[in-house]
Amino acid sequence: MPTVSLIVPVFNVATFLPQCLASLPEAESVEVILVNDGSTDGSGAIIEEYRKVHPAAVVVEKANGGLSDARNAGVAQAHGEWIYFLDGDDWLVPGAVSELLDFALRERCDIVQGNFYYAYDDKLLYDKHHPERTVLSRPEAMAALVAQDVVKNFAWGKLYKAELVRKHPFRKGVYFEDVYWQHLVVNETERYGVVGRPLYYYRQRPASISGAFSERNIDLLRGYEERLAYLQCSYPELVRPQAAALWRLAEQCRGLAVRQSDSAIQETYDGYWAGLQSRYGKLFAQALRWHPPYVVARYAPFLLPVVRLVQRAVSRCFGKRLVQLDLMP
Repeated sequence: MPTVSLIVPVFNVATFLPQCLASLPEAESVEVILVNDGSTDGSGAIIEEYRKVHPAAVVVEKANGGLSDARNAGVAQAHGEWIYFLDGDDWLVPGAVSELLDFALRERCDIVQGNFYYAYDDKLLYDKHHPERTVLSRPEAMAALVAQDVVKNFAWGKLYKAELVRKHPFRKGVYFEDVYWQHLVVNETERYGVVGRPLYYYRQRPASISGAFSERNIDLLRGYEERLAYLQCSYPELVRPQAAALWRLAEQCRGLAVRQSDSAIQETYDGYWAGLQSRYGKLFAQALRWHPPYVVARYAPFLLPVVRLVQRAVSRCFGKRLVQLDLMP
């Protein structure tokens, strides 16, 4: 029986898939599950070539249902005690899975995450403030998730006990599905492990769901709202930080919408923004009383572009967390 089921959802990533598949471990303890989510660009043929060389790989062919549906289909086929998600356009550092598994077993963790690279065509970026090796309690991990500091929303790049993933299937029919899911599995943990070495290459491409701004980003905001409701019941001490995070994200999205040429997008975010103020106005005031953009947005909104510009400048000068590694041409 395999120890780790490594699930790769694949949809129209033929350009990047060979690099992803080449990075997969070839240990008997790792079960590779490739889910072809109705690709139409030749990704299916690349998967078949991989299976010819690696006949033990499990291939799931299905009609396109989105990333959540593909991950759920992979989980349904998984036999491992642990589950690891790798997106089909990303790739792994050699030894990534075994390093996470060793740490999980040694430290008795339920989830272990590694650091990761933001992988551009000409450079890599990674978070220099990521702790080297540590174990967080459940409340600490949840607080870090709300802060989006060490624990990120991403489902990929983390090793999970399989029982946690099976208990909480991914939400189908939404974009940014990880936001609806991550706090549920974090709540199941007793010990959350963190490994500081970058072990995952997260490819940056504008055409991806996470890289393009559109009306679909409303799903991200709704996911933050859903998490806020969850915390109000289970982690009241984190309600104000989550409310602050929701306001900041919504304000950022509204600012991006203003710069779009599509008036429908602007109207969508203006309407959502107005609804947020109606639903959470009092909570926002409590959580963000001295936050400069909040004060300006409330009392002098015409100054918001200036505040955003100053914040970006300050962040570039004093808030730099990412280290850049230039790649050879």
